[in-house]
Amino acid sequence: MPNSQFNLAFTAAFAAALSCAAATAKMPLVLSNYRELRGKPADCRDMKAHGVDVVEFGCPGVKECRAMLAAARESGLAIATVIADITEQAEQIRALGIEPEYAVMIGGAYNGKAIDRHLFAFSPEAHRIVIEPPVNHKGFPYKLGTTGMDGLAGSEPAGHYYPGVVPMRAEVVVPLKEYDGAQHLAIVPAQITEAPSGAKPEVDSVKDEPYISCGEYRARKLFEVSFDLSGFEGAMLDKVGVAVYWEMRKPPRGYEGFWGGMAAPASPKTREALAREVTRRMEMWSEANGGGFPSHDIVAFRFGDESFLRTGDTSGSAVPSYPLWDYSESGIAAFRAIAPPGLEHPRTWGFPEIYGAKAYGLWQYALHKSCAALARLVRAKLNEYAPEAPLFRNTTRNSVFFLSNDHDGTGQELLARALDWVHLDPYPAGPTYQADRIAMDMSYCAGLSRRLGKPLVPWMQAHVYGSLQHVTPAIVRRMAGEHLRHGIDGAFWLGYGSAPYTFPDGDRASWEEAASFHARLHTAPPPKSRARLAAIRFYDEWALSSAHGEYGVRNPGDWMFQQFLIAWSCDKGLAYDVFEVPPTIDERGMAALAERLAGYRFVVSNASFPGAKAIGGGTEGAVADVRDAPAVRGRFLAEIDNMLSGENGN
Repeated sequence: MPNSQFNLAFTAAFAAALSCAAATAKMPLVLSNYRELRGKPADCRDMKAHGVDVVEFGCPGVKECRAMLAAARESGLAIATVIADITEQAEQIRALGIEPEYAVMIGGAYNGKAIDRHLFAFSPEAHRIVIEPPVNHKGFPYKLGTTGMDGLAGSEPAGHYYPGVVPMRAEVVVPLKEYDGAQHLAIVPAQITEAPSGAKPEVDSVKDEPYISCGEYRARKLFEVSFDLSGFEGAMLDKVGVAVYWEMRKPPRGYEGFWGGMAAPASPKTREALAREVTRRMEMWSEANGGGFPSHDIVAFRFGDESFLRTGDTSGSAVPSYPLWDYSESGIAAFRAIAPPGLEHPRTWGFPEIYGAKAYGLWQYALHKSCAALARLVRAKLNEYAPEAPLFRNTTRNSVFFLSNDHDGTGQELLARALDWVHLDPYPAGPTYQADRIAMDMSYCAGLSRRLGKPLVPWMQAHVYGSLQHVTPAIVRRMAGEHLRHGIDGAFWLGYGSAPYTFPDGDRASWEEAASFHARLHTAPPPKSRARLAAIRFYDEWALSSAHGEYGVRNPGDWMFQQFLIAWSCDKGLAYDVFEVPPTIDERGMAALAERLAGYRFVVSNASFPGAKAIGGGTEGAVADVRDAPAVRGRFLAEIDNMLSGENGN
């Protein structure tokens, strides 16, 4: 399709999705979330005057929603509203009248290492080992005040451990021999009990002051895991997996900001509760409108944000747990529903020589599939109220290649298929400007937007959080230019209102600069790029990557594949279309994929595929150092130059 026709097709789809009598005749391209600053009427007039089309409002109550409707109507703004994602707020499920099925993690630290990504050596006899609870972060990243968790005084560092975890059961996995097309595993039952007074781990994850004097450390519970390996003399006892299963319930007082308990994404209870939550939200808006749902005013819906399930710090030392979600009964059932008979789910990440690559691909895909099904459920329920209004969700956390995204349920292609927009948050303005962030993330998701014919609407940075800074006018111009080069169909700001938001007062000049960007979007939609490269990302290879030690990535094939894509998109500034290929694909599916790839000049893959340049093959069991990424990219740049010159083409 010619580029102009391609752009017109996207513009038409976007206009149909966001058509709204309450908005101006112009297609609503600019959205912003909102925290009240000078009152709703004045704030809405200010946003409208600066080119905002849609204000996001979460409807905390009928009275507030009624006031928001009035202010938006008076100013000519349309409204986007929020559907809460209850997977990270399991207590909301109980409030909706359903007893939640909690998500279950494998985690804990033994001998100073996270048990969910390390194997251990044991002798063929009975053992009692002391483990720490699952570690959230190698340091103590948060501070709790005097109203914090019981046992904490003043403003102490906290957050080293996951709060609110409850051990459910334990088992030990003994490989009888290496995977050879079939698993050879003995699953040995184990007992987990609270460790006796005075017990200490062999290697403690906390070693230094002031942390060993912190209330969280003093109040921690250690656990003892007992198991018997007698009779396993001929097994691979140097590669034993320890699996402790934990539910993550409502955290203790002071830790409420972490979450409200993790709900199992595959659970029928979670689905039923989510359906009730959608209905509850829609009925609140209907009541605020004095009757029927205000479909002429509410033109878009955001379902949750970022992760479906909370993972910890995957970087740094070997201690923090991912964790490996979700080992609830429904989560395991979702795996078994797509796995061959007899294939066990992996308990320890990164060891295909024990479980086989297929087990990892199926496990990660099953989780992503369950989370995408929640988005489809929300879409189906919203069709009862506003079938034309698009549903979207931010689908990245930190970056599109951030390892935690793989384990928290945010499979990019599955979610892009379930949602109406491709939407992500590549925030670049930290202590320094991250020059590759927008190019890296947007290239990946722009490819999904092109392939699936869905609008590309990034969430843009205008707030302070953590290391993020208020964006200056120069940064607004830079972000806008980088996004426009990816052919965006709209922009969603975070955000407008009182602190920590930048607009309008965090940097008044940047708010005026944003208005210029909005005018550009309204008057001259950017053209769409055409990708010459197809990137095939097989789940079986993708799911093997595992954080290892301080800077390592075990089984780095997919990591190397990422470096190629970063070199292609960031260093060369070229577009590509990614294909995330499920582990359940059959011969017909492979043939259809091959047919789709025929239109590309170049094809690369993270596994062997006819006609594709394979990247990262033969790296199972190897460990790459992430600090070597610039050198790896440099080697790929030389290969890309050869490809582009025709010396090593498709």
